[in-house]
This record gives sequence, structure tokens and C-alpha cells, in this order.
Amino acid sequence: MYLKFGKDYRWYETDILLPEFLNSENVTSDPVMVVNIFQSIVERGNGFDTWVFKFQHLADGTVLTDSIQGFWIENQALNDEVIKLKYVEAFDRIMQTNAPKPQSKHVTLRNPVGPIAINTQWIFGNIHEQLWVDAVTGDVKNSNPAFPEEKGFKMPLGEWP
Repeated sequence: MYLKFGKDYRWYETDILLPEFLNSENVTSDPVMVVNIFQSIVERGNGFDTWVFKFQHLADGTVLTDSIQGFWIENQALNDEVIKLKYVEAFDRIMQTNAPKPQSKHVTLRNPVGPIAINTQWIFGNIHEQLWVDAVTGDVKNSNPAFPEEKGFKMPLGEWP
């Protein structure tokens, strides 16, 4: 993205696919796929268009790219966010916690938009169950900290079970 757009792009999300479910005995932190999501403005005629770019990195070294004209929403841009915990460190935190592990192979790094500003999060799980690891502090939660249940927030629209 930097080679094509310089600093004029936004990194919104990184998704990781694991080979085994998080709650299986054989789960490892070795990904089978890593997907990065970016957004940029492309000059077109007398104006500009917004594009979302997806880069899928497979375990065998293959890189697949895709793009679509549109916006990536519901995430803060990660370009300038502090991320102290690397993926493997976040994975280790999840494995060390006593909380039940989600029946999922998915991990996402993102900073969700919500009523409460939060640090970027490593999210392990799916739409029904997740474990959230703060990428700065390493704190583990079982719900979206941008919508804290202890402050009376319910699940945001679009995330109903």
C-alpha cells in the first residue's frame, strides 16, 4: 500500500485464520491465512473514489488481492495506533485464561467504533462468542469493551445473535 499510495491510505483490520478451532487440544498460533484490509482514495477524472483493498497471505506464500469501490466502516484506522502485544503474545494470553475458548478459527485485530474509546483489540472468536485482548495492556475480556455491559450497553446493531 505504501509503494502505491505513499502515506495516503488507512489500515483498518488484520484477520487471521487458524488451522484448528481455538477450543481444540491441537490449536497452535500458526496461521493458515492472514488478511489485511486497507482503504485509500483513488483519483478519477475530476474527483476521487474510495476503494477498499484486501490482501490475503496464504501459508504457502501465495498472496491474493481484491478491491472494491466503497468504504470500510465500524473500525478506527490502525495506522497510528499503539500495538504493544504482538499476535503470538495475544494468542498466549487467550490460551492462559480460564475463560472458555470460542468454537472458532478466527482472530481479528481491529479497533471498533463505539460509545467508549478503547485501545486496539485482538479478537478471538466469532459473532456468537469472543475473547478480546487489549493490544496495549494485555487485559482479556469476553465482550466488546467499546460497548461495556457494566455501563448498560447492549450489543450494537448488526451484531445480534
